[in-house]
Amino acid sequence: MRKILISISILSIYALSSCGGGEEKPESSITDKPEEVVKDTLKKETELPQEGLTAIALWSTTLRESPVTKNVSWVKGGSVAFGNKLELTGDTANEGNTSFSKVKIASGQEGWIKDYLIAKDAKVGVVVETASIYKNPDIMSLDRDEKLEVGTFVAVLNGKEDIGFLQFYGKEKKIRGWVKEGSGISTDDLDIEVGLLRNDALAEEDLAMKVMKIQEILDNPEYMSSKLYADLAAKVQKEESEEDVMEMDEDVEEYVEDIISEDEGL
Repeated sequence: MRKILISISILSIYALSSCGGGEEKPESSITDKPEEVVKDTLKKETELPQEGLTAIALWSTTLRESPVTKNVSWVKGGSVAFGNKLELTGDTANEGNTSFSKVKIASGQEGWIKDYLIAKDAKVGVVVETASIYKNPDIMSLDRDEKLEVGTFVAVLNGKEDIGFLQFYGKEKKIRGWVKEGSGISTDDLDIEVGLLRNDALAEEDLAMKVMKIQEILDNPEYMSSKLYADLAAKVQKEESEEDVMEMDEDVEEYVEDIISEDEGL
C-alpha cells in the first residue's frame, strides 16, 4: 500500500512538472511579441515621413495618373516646371527599379511622379553670393573647378544632422553637391522673386533694354531689402559704363570717318 502511495505521488509530481513545461512556450511567445513591436516602431520612426513634406521639381514634366512606365496616362493640367513646389501625399509605389511618389501641385491636381525627377524635403533657393561646391559634406572634398554663381536657382535639401553642410541639386541635376550651411543661398520669397526678374533682365541682348529692366527692379521699394539688390545696382553701373564706352567708340568712329572723307575730298 505504501508503495502504491509513493508511486501516485511521483506520478502527480511528474504531471505537474509537465504542465508547467507546457506553459513556458506560450510565455516565451508573449515575451517575444513586444520585442518585435518595438523593433518595427523604431524602424518607422527612423524612416522619413513623406506626407505633408514639400518636394521640388528638378525637371519640367507632367504628372501621371498611375505609377507606371508604359502606357502612361497624363494628368490633365498636371504639368510642373523646375523649381515648382510639390506636396507629398505619402503614397509611394515601385515598378521594377523605378520609384514613384504621389504629389499635389499648387492648382490642386494630384498625380504620380518619378522620384528621380524631384528633391524631397527640400526648398527652392537662389544663390545671392558666389558659393563653393563640395562633392561630399567634407571640407576636403572641395570642387576646385565649379562654383555656384549668383542668380543660380537650386533645390536645397533640409539638413538632418548638424554637419555644417547642405545638399543641393540644380536644374535637371546638371549641377549638384554640398555647400557650407549659410554660404549664400537664400530661400526667402523676396529673393526668389527678385532673382527671377534679375535673370530675365540679364537675358536681354539689347543693352539699353537690359539696363532699363534692371533699373525697374531697383526703383521698386519692395525689392530694396533683397539680398540681390546690391548685385543689381553694380550690374547697372557696369552696363551703363559699357554703354558709355560704346557711345564713345561710335563717336570716335564717326570722327575718323569724317576726317577720312575730308582727306579724300582734297
